[in-house]
Amino acid sequence: VSTLQAHRRENWSEALKPYYVAKHYADRILEGSGLNYTIIRPGGLLNEPGTGRVKAAENLERRTIPREDVADTILVALTEEHTFRRSFDLVSGDQTPAEALKSI
Repeated sequence: VSTLQAHRRENWSEALKPYYVAKHYADRILEGSGLNYTIIRPGGLLNEPGTGRVKAAENLERRTIPREDVADTILVALTEEHTFRRSFDLVSGDQTPAEALKSI
């Protein structure tokens, strides 16, 4: 689990730059490791009940998502082979995690 827009330096918040730097380079090391991976870059994490609805894509605008929905999406991604060796942003949306992952 990374952070929204960690792969796009031009979109980093100056206030959170050390966090973005750490996530960016951790993602790059993982991508170059030869390991099987799925990098999920969620938006701002909320401590509220999940909605069961998400949006997943390569580049998404800054938005939020309940932690529960991120966890549910992680579980789905474990068996969705087309997400392997890929990364994507994740925010609240209008699809189930399974639907959203099939669309990336």
